[in-house]
Amino acid sequence: MVEGEYVYCIIPRNNALTGFTVKGFEGNQVYAMPFKDLCIVLSKATVKDYKPTDENIALQRDVSLDVMKNHSVLPVAFGQVFKNKKILLHNLHKIYLILKRSMMAMKNKVELGVKLIIPENDKEEFFNGKSLEEARKDAENIFLKSLEELAVKVKNNELFSERLLLNQSYLVDKENIDKFSVEVEKLTRHFPMLKTQYSGPWPPYNFVSIRIQGRGG
Repeated sequence: MVEGEYVYCIIPRNNALTGFTVKGFEGNQVYAMPFKDLCIVLSKATVKDYKPTDENIALQRDVSLDVMKNHSVLPVAFGQVFKNKKILLHNLHKIYLILKRSMMAMKNKVELGVKLIIPENDKEEFFNGKSLEEARKDAENIFLKSLEELAVKVKNNELFSERLLLNQSYLVDKENIDKFSVEVEKLTRHFPMLKTQYSGPWPPYNFVSIRIQGRGG
């Protein structure tokens, strides 16, 4: 098996970049490789077709979350592994302008997620004579009005269950996380009959995902 370089995410380049304690695939140490005004977060890993299992996706996510504690993070698509740094750098040069623009757009920003869920036994109480679509529109109007003001962007995600009233991701400046959380709490009290799932902060997965190349090189 060939040992190569697995890329997890991209961060701005710092003058005093310190090492990371988190481990990547196969227990290898994660580190940062300078590239122009950016740094590529990577680790040694076997060059192969990585399957997007829950375990593998969680590992890549956990690396990005650890890095995000001290850096703005630009997410990279899953499975980006390269035979060597020369091939990696060749591909990075081809998309540098995209990386630069994306990093500027995501600098100091995180993703926060909000789901509104109708309890299984409380549908009649919540609907109160309204259709599901009418109830969803009411909730959406209130949430969008309150939370959009604190967000840079909003994405409506798939409603994968009939009990899921809203499923939204918000791109938020780090300095507004606390204000956003307070507003979510207010809205939770406004909808006491609903279950609110509030998650994050995450890397901005729903707003940018960099694919350095189609498959490992």
